[in-house]
Amino acid sequence: MEFQILVSTVRDRIQGVQKIIDSLNGIECVSFIVVQQLLDLGDTPELVEQRNNLLKINQSKLKVIVDDGIGLTRSRNIAIKHSTSKYLIIADDDIYYDKNCFLNLLSFIERNPDSDVIISRVRSPGGKPHKKYSNKQELLSKIAAISVSSVEIILKREKDSDLSYRFDESFGLGTNLPACEELLFISALLDLKKKIVYFPEYLVVHPEDSSGKLMVNDKELAARGAAFNKVFHFGFVFVLAFWVKNFLFKNKKNKFKKLVSLYNGFINVRKD
Repeated sequence: MEFQILVSTVRDRIQGVQKIIDSLNGIECVSFIVVQQLLDLGDTPELVEQRNNLLKINQSKLKVIVDDGIGLTRSRNIAIKHSTSKYLIIADDDIYYDKNCFLNLLSFIERNPDSDVIISRVRSPGGKPHKKYSNKQELLSKIAAISVSSVEIILKREKDSDLSYRFDESFGLGTNLPACEELLFISALLDLKKKIVYFPEYLVVHPEDSSGKLMVNDKELAARGAAFNKVFHFGFVFVLAFWVKNFLFKNKKNKFKKLVSLYNGFINVRKD
C-alpha cells in the first residue's frame, strides 16, 4: 500500500514542507510530491538553495516540481499528473499529519477496499475540530460535498488514464473564482459513481486561525454562485439559501451587495 502526499506551495513557503515530512517520519509507505509555483516572478538563487536543501535531507522519498505559473488547482493537477502511487493525499504547505491517525488510516483502507475516495478530518494543533463533521459512513450527495476541504481528500488512483481526478482550473486560489474547487471536484466524482467514504479521525492538523472563515469578498462569493450553477440543477435556490443563512438575518454590512456578487458569479459562469 503506497501513498504520495501531494503538496502545493509557492516560492519560499516550500520551507514549510519539512514539517509535513517530519510528521510522518518512519512510515516507509509514504513519499512526497511538492509543486512549487513561482507565480510568474521567476526563480532565484535563494529558492534553488531551499529546494536543494529539502531534496538533500529527504532524498528518494521526495520529488519537487517547479511551475512558473499561478493557480492552486493548476498546482494540484500537476501533482496528480506526476503521481505514481495508488493512494494520493491532497496537502497544503501549512498542514501536518497526526501519525497515529495515519496508521489507523492504513487499517481503515484494508477494511474498505472498495472505496474510491476517502474524506478525513482536520483539527487545530490544540485539538479543535476544523468544523462540524458528518457521522455518516459514506458521502452520497452533492450537498454534502459543499463542506469538503481539499486537504481532507484521499484518492485511490486505479489507472494512469483516470481523467476524473482533475480539478477545474477556472476555480481556486490564483483565479478569478478563488474558492469552491472542492465542491466541483467531489461532485464530478459522484457523477462518475465513485464510492466516497468518511474516515472519522482527525488526520490533518491545520492552523486554527485559518479555519472556519466565511467567504465574504466579491470574488469568493462569485465563486460560490458559479459553483452552485455548475453543480446543481436548481443552483439559484442554493445561492439564496447560502445568502439567507450567512447574511440576511445577521448584522453584517452590505448584505445585498453580497447577494449581487453571488448572483454575478451564478449568471456569468460557463456550465460545460
